[in-house]
Amino acid sequence: MHNFKFSAPENPENQFGFHVATCCGSLAQENAWCSTWREFFTKNRLAPKLENVCDGAQLHELLEKTWKLLECRNTITPSLVHGDLWSGNWAMFENEPAVFDPASSFSDPEFEFGIMSLFGGISREFRQKYFELVDFAPGFENRLLLYELYHLLNHFQHFGGSYKISALRKIAEIMKI
Repeated sequence: MHNFKFSAPENPENQFGFHVATCCGSLAQENAWCSTWREFFTKNRLAPKLENVCDGAQLHELLEKTWKLLECRNTITPSLVHGDLWSGNWAMFENEPAVFDPASSFSDPEFEFGIMSLFGGISREFRQKYFELVDFAPGFENRLLLYELYHLLNHFQHFGGSYKISALRKIAEIMKI
């Protein structure tokens, strides 16, 4: 999305968020504008999902950890992201790429890799090109755990079952950082 020319919604204040709520799968997600990525991700993505699997103390501790892990992304410029970009949400039609089922927002472009790393379907070439276009800071692999956690929690809300166990394991992994 970073390399294609299309008419994107305006973001005059250079904020993180979107002018309307969107859905990730069938679940609505708030896109209230925030001045930093860590505020947007914590408030509009992670915290609402964590309330389904964490108690108060664990929730507070994980959100503090999230805040610290995302601190280095405070100066990035928001990018329009798909938000749910995995192999089931893109295709080629007449030699042109097409994406569908977006969960769009102006976000940190690193966020796209949360779902891609969980469900795959991206080539090494795609990953390399994306890394050339986007400013990935040291510590990306740690932040990726947060983005994977968001999608595991979202899948738990959709499908239940083992996604909760996977999310709790991911939380334990994050807390060890």
